[in-house]
Amino acid sequence: MSKLETNTIDTVSGTANLTIGGANNTGSTTIKTNNTDAVTIDNSQRVGIGTASPSVKLEITGADGDADAQAIRLMENTTQGGFIKYDGDANELKLGGYNSGESTGIRIARNDATTYFNTNGSERMIIRSDGMVGIGTTGGSSQLQVLLDSGDIAYFQNAAGTGAKITAGNNSFSSVSDENKKENITELNKQESYDNIKNIKAITYNFKDIIKTDENDNTTTYKDDKNRIGFIAQDWETNYSQLVDTDKDGVKSLLYTETTPVLLSALQKAQEKIEALEARITTLENK
Repeated sequence: MSKLETNTIDTVSGTANLTIGGANNTGSTTIKTNNTDAVTIDNSQRVGIGTASPSVKLEITGADGDADAQAIRLMENTTQGGFIKYDGDANELKLGGYNSGESTGIRIARNDATTYFNTNGSERMIIRSDGMVGIGTTGGSSQLQVLLDSGDIAYFQNAAGTGAKITAGNNSFSSVSDENKKENITELNKQESYDNIKNIKAITYNFKDIIKTDENDNTTTYKDDKNRIGFIAQDWETNYSQLVDTDKDGVKSLLYTETTPVLLSALQKAQEKIEALEARITTLENK
């Protein structure tokens, strides 16, 4: 046996507060308090606090009823910092900030329960056990559900501050269209719009089946049986390439909302032709 023992108080009984090496050359280092293992570093360089046999690099184990037994707290000063804590009563791992008391930021639950994201002690976002996400709400039947009384739910913008918004209560996206944000403004040629849309097909369709294979060679087929109405991106790309995006896989997407100006311009030209014909008919009828 090879070890070094040092006592700070109880020299009569020989109880060691620090044991280096341990019996049978285990190579463990143990710090004791009141003859109980408090901190152990085993020969695999695993550290245990409250346990003499840690199974991971750092394991903290506490007695039942000790609310702070399984916690790590990182303090900037005496009142502010952060913490990681397991709450046995709630079966949750908590991560958050500390400001003279715990203010939980994230609560990750066991047993496939709900995960909560908190700010100022209030629940702001959850991920339910069924994978549904709620922001400002416990969620519903949608994969993502957001509850907001007023204001913008989401704003997708570029560095210049232009883009599309989803605003609470609206039924569709709204796009930034302020004249003060635009330059080089030119009206579409109505005759060109009228001529170009003749080659654009309005169609019904459904998307092709998608077959995906995972790392275990298991295949899943995703079927789209819904009959849809729309356009084909390639039809628009010929004359309006700015309305078509192509991703790295060569798949084309169409900016459906931005087809509206073209359709309106063509409709205005059709209206001009109708009014011109009406005027000629009126002239002929009055002769």
